[in-house]
Amino acid sequence: MARFNQLRIEAAIRGDLEKEVRSQVRVVKQSITSGLRKGTYATRRDMRRQITRGKFRRGKSGAALGDTLIVKPTPRKGSSLTPEMRLFSVARYKAASGRRSQAIDLITIFSEGATIEATRGKLLAKPTEHAPMDSSGRRPATPSESGIPLVFIPSGDGGFLIDGRDKSDRPPILYVLFPRARISKRINQERAIAKGIEKIPEFIGQAWDKRAAKRGLV
Repeated sequence: MARFNQLRIEAAIRGDLEKEVRSQVRVVKQSITSGLRKGTYATRRDMRRQITRGKFRRGKSGAALGDTLIVKPTPRKGSSLTPEMRLFSVARYKAASGRRSQAIDLITIFSEGATIEATRGKLLAKPTEHAPMDSSGRRPATPSESGIPLVFIPSGDGGFLIDGRDKSDRPPILYVLFPRARISKRINQERAIAKGIEKIPEFIGQAWDKRAAKRGLV
């Protein structure tokens, strides 16, 4: 009988211990996931501040570049000992000549800089202050959107586009044309990521303290 009671006590202790361990593991998973998520969102806030300071022009859809920053967590719901958080920006555009739309990470381009070159013998067009606005009134129209009979004035490797209806001696230049353009680095992505990573241990500790205290683990 004493042996039976001892087995029951040992089983109860083992059951309580397993329950305690499971509870602690659950809190650890939640704390790690929460800390990583907060660190990632801190990185996104930093990059959005840089974009705001950089005064990026709003795109064709009217959405600011900062609004295109997306956080994709894995797992999507719940918690994990090895969670992943992906922070990226994807802008969709319809390429010329009927090609399929392509995904471009604009944040990477503005973080590293890039050279854009015109293809198929065409030229890039930069609107001047005299260029008409598009139908939304939020940005300058492209040459094809302008609805104006444009006249090409060659100059070096590029040229200019003027309003063909303007018969004055000095018609204003609507667009400047050139074969390539250099996009300078305007976002310090590495700094934002480093600052976010640096905060993750603190965020994990805060999450642990809050959850552990709630479950009576401390």
